[in-house]
Amino acid sequence: MIEEKEAETLEQLRLLHHYLQRNWPYLKPRKARGIVDPKACIGTIESTHRKMTYRMKRQGRLWTKTGAQAMIRVIDSLRNQEFEGWLNQYEALPNDVVAQEKRWKAMKRWVQKKPNFQTHEGALKGQIGEGKAKSAPLGQFAKGLEQLITTPNYI
Repeated sequence: MIEEKEAETLEQLRLLHHYLQRNWPYLKPRKARGIVDPKACIGTIESTHRKMTYRMKRQGRLWTKTGAQAMIRVIDSLRNQEFEGWLNQYEALPNDVVAQEKRWKAMKRWVQKKPNFQTHEGALKGQIGEGKAKSAPLGQFAKGLEQLITTPNYI
């Protein structure tokens, strides 16, 4: 029983040792890594995640994929104090991507527009040829049409 606990403890100690060896450069204190301002540290990924989600989702906006990626780059570069460098190396989007997004937005606006109402007379009288059997489906449909036509409009 004691030997099993000892073996388990030794295994955990070995795993801890390998973890520390692998991640030692990242475990240095802030000052040893050259970071003087404590506000420059972003902390855990959750704090960065909150910044992104509040900015991107909480304002109720819709984002294209390229627009969302650009906004995340801006927020990230501002947070890491690299905005000037990022802005200077910014590459303009190719014209075909910009044109494609403009066409997409125009098409979306066109689809969402309500069509103008056009007045029309509609079908005044529908008739199915004579000589059809009244028991056949087409004959029953003709009988129903005839009743619709003779029904007075109360509108």
